[in-house]
Amino acid sequence: MPAITQPAMQSLQSIKRALNDPETANQLLSLIARKTSKVGKKKSKKIKGGAIAGIVIGVIVVIIIAVIILLLLRRRAKKRQITNGPQMGSAPAARV
Repeated sequence: MPAITQPAMQSLQSIKRALNDPETANQLLSLIARKTSKVGKKKSKKIKGGAIAGIVIGVIVVIIIAVIILLLLRRRAKKRQITNGPQMGSAPAARV
């Protein structure tokens, strides 16, 4: 068994004296209780209500923008189809 050094022995003796004093013992136990009560607690990683609302609003805005873009593209395609279609007054070539 290793020998206990002089500073370690003094620390042990001061701890022993502290535990014999009721006031110091209560302070020590209170400190230990506070430190150990924090060990098991974890911070919650849940998303808060405001963040959820922001996400929902953002998704709705993106969907609205996508629908508007699709409608504009569809309208543009129809206009091109109308302007590039057959000219009025021209008949298809007749077979002979």
